[in-house]
This record gives sequence, C-alpha cells and structure tokens, in this order.
Amino acid sequence: MKIKHVFLLALCLMALSLPTASFAAEKVYPIDEWFKNALAEKTSTADMCEVTAAGTKKWDAELNKQYKILMGRLGKKGQESLRQSQKAWVKFREAEAKASANIFYTANKGGAISRIESADRMYNFVRSRALELKNYNDVFKALK
Repeated sequence: MKIKHVFLLALCLMALSLPTASFAAEKVYPIDEWFKNALAEKTSTADMCEVTAAGTKKWDAELNKQYKILMGRLGKKGQESLRQSQKAWVKFREAEAKASANIFYTANKGGAISRIESADRMYNFVRSRALELKNYNDVFKALK
C-alpha cells in the first residue's frame, strides 16, 4: 500500500515538473514573427545565418531597451545588482557562443549545419535574456 502511494506521489511530481510550454502556447513576439517570415524565404546556409544574426541583433536591441527601463525603476542598490548581473550574463554569453560553436562544429563534423545551429543558439540565448528583463519590468507594471 505504501509503495502505491509513493508511486502516485512520484507520478504527480513528475507531471508538475514538465515544462509549462507543453500545456500553454507561448506568446509570439513581433521579432519572432519577423524572424519566422524572413527565414522562410531563405535556403542557403549563409542567408539563414544572416537572418538569424539580424534577429539576434533585434533581440539585443530589445534586451537593451528593457534593461534601460528596468534600471530607471530601480534604486541604487537594485541598479548595482542588475548591472553586476548583466555583466556576468554578457561574459557567460560570450563563453556560451564559443562553446556552442565548438560543440555544434564537432557534433556535425564541421558541416554547414553547425553554423546555423550555433547562430540559432545565440538567437534564443539573447531572446531569453530580453524576455527575462521584460518579465521583471512587467512585475513593476502589475504592481501599479
């Protein structure tokens, strides 16, 4: 009887740990829509990498916009904390770019797809940080 309860509890915990994206559709952002449409028109590796780099640049601009808004909402202590966090994130982004490029290059034995995978990794990495900062800003909006 106890084993049955433990098993059911484990099943419930596993269900709760599933990513929420599988239960709800993720919001589509204008940059993602632009990216999807621009990428649909491309067929060469070089063109796909170019579009992905342009999309990453757009997300980076959004990241900087959200960062500036958030800095304006924080006091000195919060600003310093965010500044340190952002500096650490930039260092991590640079290290991750090198690591992912090497990993994809090795995994694909130097094939052209490795360039696309590496560029896509950076697109999603910068996108994720921009949305994290946006979520922080949304907390302030919700509390007004």
